[in-house]
Amino acid sequence: MASIYAAADVFVFPTHEEGGPQVTYEAAACGLPCIVSPMGAARIVRGGIEGYVIDPFDGDGWISAMKNLAANPDFRKRFGAASAAQAAEEFTWQKVGACLHDLFSSLPVPEGKSP
Repeated sequence: MASIYAAADVFVFPTHEEGGPQVTYEAAACGLPCIVSPMGAARIVRGGIEGYVIDPFDGDGWISAMKNLAANPDFRKRFGAASAAQAAEEFTWQKVGACLHDLFSSLPVPEGKSP
């Protein structure tokens, strides 16, 4: 997958429903500017910083965002750098692991079972 991300100029993900958009984290970590729906943004893409967050049913918005990034290499570079920085800062193995540890540690242990 890394070679596919490396060959791309922009990550576009107009998902309507998504359980956990792993692809968004991957694209951001690879330094791609992102055009995503709110469900695809995960907790990594902020509109106007790492790219665009657009309603999945706003066809004109998607077209406009893609045209804007196609025509503006400086925007692509700025959004891509911000994506990579956000991914590197917020989504490290340590931070994600600690969050999962805290979550699982807070769950009740069924009666008769050891933690």
